[in-house]
Amino acid sequence: MICLKVINESTEECHLRKVKSINIMPAIILIGLGAYYLLQMFPLPYADQLLTWPTILFIIGISLLFQSKYDGFLSFPAALLVGLAIHFHGLNWLSFWPSHIGMYPLIISMSFLFLYTRTKHQGLIPGIALFLLALYMLSPWKPYLQNPAFLPFGDYFWPIVLIIIGVVLLYQKKR
Repeated sequence: MICLKVINESTEECHLRKVKSINIMPAIILIGLGAYYLLQMFPLPYADQLLTWPTILFIIGISLLFQSKYDGFLSFPAALLVGLAIHFHGLNWLSFWPSHIGMYPLIISMSFLFLYTRTKHQGLIPGIALFLLALYMLSPWKPYLQNPAFLPFGDYFWPIVLIIIGVVLLYQKKR
């Protein structure tokens, strides 16, 4: 049981209300893993490509996604695992899928932004910062952006920017 504080606006009194904790994640993981192992027993086309470790990441991510309906903070690891699973499957199946290192900040930024959509108060600034970093890393204009005349500090600019953003986030007052 989880206790939530409920404020009665008319009397300004606080009461504790018990809410039943719902944990569906283990059930969905067991259903997903059971289906995964059951499908391995049948000679299905593309089974050797589909039934790999990214599929297990996907199953765990989907179970976290369902559980994040009740606990919004689980939306970050859910989106991260689903994003990584899609990326690794894309690398294996699609010849045009980008294998660039910039995909990882993009996936992490999308996870932070998904967290922000669920909680409305966490993940926005790191999500935007990582998204901009991913755009920079994946940009076809990157050689021009690394021109020392364009950026102060040359090659040290982006690591310094990331460190400054991290320090600001670390010491930012909680609202």
